[in-house]
Amino acid sequence: MRLLQLSSVLPPVRDGIGDAAAGIHRMLRSHGHEAFIGTSADQAPGDGIFPVVPRWSARALRPLLRLCRTLGIRTVLMHYPSPGYGRSLSLALLPWILRFSGRWLLVFVHEYVTYSRLGKLRLFLMLLPAHAIVTSDSINMAALRALPFRRAPVFLYPTGCSIPVTDEKPPRERRPQGGRLRVLFFGLIQKGKGVDALLSAFAQSPELRRRAELHVIGGLGAAPTAPERELHAQLLRLPYVVAHGFVPAESLGAHFHDMDVMIVPFENGVTERRTSFMAGLAFGLPVITTRPSVPLEGLQHMGNVILMEEASPRSIEHAIDATAGLDSQELGTIGAMGRQWYEKRFSEEILYSRFRAIEDSLTHH
Repeated sequence: MRLLQLSSVLPPVRDGIGDAAAGIHRMLRSHGHEAFIGTSADQAPGDGIFPVVPRWSARALRPLLRLCRTLGIRTVLMHYPSPGYGRSLSLALLPWILRFSGRWLLVFVHEYVTYSRLGKLRLFLMLLPAHAIVTSDSINMAALRALPFRRAPVFLYPTGCSIPVTDEKPPRERRPQGGRLRVLFFGLIQKGKGVDALLSAFAQSPELRRRAELHVIGGLGAAPTAPERELHAQLLRLPYVVAHGFVPAESLGAHFHDMDVMIVPFENGVTERRTSFMAGLAFGLPVITTRPSVPLEGLQHMGNVILMEEASPRSIEHAIDATAGLDSQELGTIGAMGRQWYEKRFSEEILYSRFRAIEDSLTHH
């Protein structure tokens, strides 16, 4: 397989879609494929990474077509959205040009259902020339399959945990009987993550602060909004929050195993595309999260995950309180079963097989 991905940003820029592109790149290269990424001119070059795009508009066409010819690219995977794309309608020309240049075109849609009508129209124009559409959760997949005039098949490809997972587990210190529960929020401070409800739960309840201590690993993304900046600043000021900031990927495992439980209170329910949720499971950390609006097969409350009904301060307090009543062995069992659930569905070998099936489908399109 000789594949060129398009993403405006890549690690170390803090962006989940850039992380997904980097994860696919790493996976394909580890299996011996010729994988490349075309990205913005201000990104760092690397093994198969070409920062050639001065601006994601009509000006992107020439350098990307030149890169395709130089590398002999037949298949292009374009990630959407991406922070550097902006809202220029001229970007909608890129998929059409790629298609008419004789290349297979896949568009990876990381978000669709939350867009405005104008945002959906902009994306719709980019999807019309695609040979295949890829998305990372069943909610977006259903919406994309319902699009009028769609001819391209829509595939589900959850990106799993974007952090390399090692099997080396530092011993987790047992929480003393009656000791404070170490609760970790992991991820970007963004709309929809339930961070404001989480902080409110701790602010409103002295009893919760007595029973649990809140740790945060993460921070602002590549293009934060004003409310997100304000929320992040508030988080840094609170005396009962231990803010670790961003932690190098190679150190995350040790940090995770210092915690008792992870909490990711997504406002619209957890889905397969939530990589912070996947990271907790992949590392064997018990995870508290909001019940999915579309059931995820095999996910069981108090079996392999701890579910709450909504991302409200009251629900968060009740979930943490119930979790604090579990002993270390019970928490360890939930974490181990969560990791088993993850590995049966989202291990690198399973994701690689899914990706190859998508790529192989192009020849039968």
